[in-house]
Amino acid sequence: MISAFNEEWYFSERFSEEWLSWQVEDLSDENISQVFTSQGFDKVRLPHTVKELESNYCNEEDYQLLSTYCHVIDVPENWQNKHVFVTFGAAAHLAKVYLNGQLLGQHKNGYTALTVELTEALRFGQKNLLLVQVDSRESSNIPPVGKAVDYLTYGGLYRGVSLEVKETSYFEDV
Repeated sequence: MISAFNEEWYFSERFSEEWLSWQVEDLSDENISQVFTSQGFDKVRLPHTVKELESNYCNEEDYQLLSTYCHVIDVPENWQNKHVFVTFGAAAHLAKVYLNGQLLGQHKNGYTALTVELTEALRFGQKNLLLVQVDSRESSNIPPVGKAVDYLTYGGLYRGVSLEVKETSYFEDV
């Protein structure tokens, strides 16, 4: 089962290590939004950019930041003997994917997809916090590198995201 996973995300233009220790299993569906907005998050739909710029304005430092995307996943018990993956169409430029505070994967390329298996860190029958740290700051070892392109680059989860639940045995890359 593959499903689009673009709704109900929360975004902050900053990152805090404190957020990695958040416990979400006690949150109710009614107060999730309130908890995130009280921490300075905005509710967003993916694809999303870290900063919208005016067409006649060009300050690269405005969108080069360390930001955070969060999503609460209510994981049913019947996923327990399955494999669960999340695929980001693209995350510019360095992405680190955490589930319940555990780093499960990272990707240094803003132009290709990133798939991370969530299974080992999932809490079945509970709410789980998926947190993605996105570093859109320019880096000499992650292209494009400044002055090499004649356009503004960007940051964020700027392509769609999908969640996939697979059986214990499955074909890979057929």
